[in-house]
Order: sequence, then C-alpha cells, then structure tokens
Amino acid sequence: MKSCKIGILGATGVVGCEMRKVLEEYDIPVSELRLLASARSAGGKMPFKGQELVVQEATDEAFAGLDYVLGAVENDMSRRFAPAIKKSGAVYIDNSSAFRPSGSNPMSPWLCPRLTVPTPCRITASSPTPTAAPLSP
Repeated sequence: MKSCKIGILGATGVVGCEMRKVLEEYDIPVSELRLLASARSAGGKMPFKGQELVVQEATDEAFAGLDYVLGAVENDMSRRFAPAIKKSGAVYIDNSSAFRPSGSNPMSPWLCPRLTVPTPCRITASSPTPTAAPLSP
C-alpha cells in the first residue's frame, strides 16, 4: 500500500484522538500526519508511532499537500473547511453529519463502490452511523 499524507481535522478532540490511534494500531502507511485543531490547541504535542507531533492551527492553507483529511469536528467546522480541503485536492473523509442527506438535502448521493454489494449504493442517515442502500437504476 502506498504511503499517504493524512491530516486529522479536530485532532485534539476525542474522535480525532481515536482516529490517530487507529492509524497507528492498524499500521496505516503514513508518510506525514498533520494534526489540525483550533488556535488554542495549536502548539500542543501528541504521540504517533514513537514521535511527538506538533498540533497545527486549522486554516484554509493547512490542507495543502495532503492526500486525505479525516474530519473529527462539528458540522459548522466541517462546512467551514470543506471548500478549502476540496481546493487543496485532498479527499475529505468526514465524520460529522454536515453532508448527510437531510430535509434540505434529501438526496445527497454518496457513492460507495467498494462495499460488498453488487450495485453502487447510496448512503442514508437514518441513524447516527450511515447505512448503505442500493441506488435505483
């Protein structure tokens, strides 16, 4: 597997810390891990694979050069940074519900081609954890 440059948006929160631990526990090949959080958390240090990484402030420019960004922030922050992440060219894997289908956006198409279903599927958010359902032809 290719080594990736990964950022964790919300790295100092409970979910962000778990994401960092999972990357290490599953030995995901990471060439760079960028820990991003609020200005008040910037400058702190967190462990990763035997090193102490410095937490950086999340800004629009902070996503440059990353392959993936794991989102561990509330909806408002996810919506705030999503355009900058997209502009950087990184893939945004968001844990919030900011972009899940809702009353104002009921048919947000989330394709998930690697699931073990015979057809592409749509993610639905009827529970806190999205579920997959086949797309209609």
